[in-house]
Amino acid sequence: RYSESSWDTCWRCPSGAVSAAAASACHACAAGSFSSEEATECLPCAAGSYTSEVGQMTCKECASGYVADGLSSSGSQTCEACSPGKVSSPNRTACLDCAAGRYSESS
Repeated sequence: RYSESSWDTCWRCPSGAVSAAAASACHACAAGSFSSEEATECLPCAAGSYTSEVGQMTCKECASGYVADGLSSSGSQTCEACSPGKVSSPNRTACLDCAAGRYSESS
């Protein structure tokens, strides 16, 4: 919650924004992270998901043929395309080789 100096009410930060105690404003979560309403911190997008915009309340799942490994502490801002001959894992966290007798041209 935050409070504007001339008001006597503390307002909830909207989803996608956070504030610390005694704050006078909310701050939007960076791309690659999100928050729910009245959150105190932005959370990184989980592996297999991303957000490329600031101030988001959820992350989007990577499309088939794309992955986000979730290794960055600040979350994923994009999904990377799998190379020809590979497909994305069901949870969109890694590119897997096509089995013998099968192929994939591109994402």
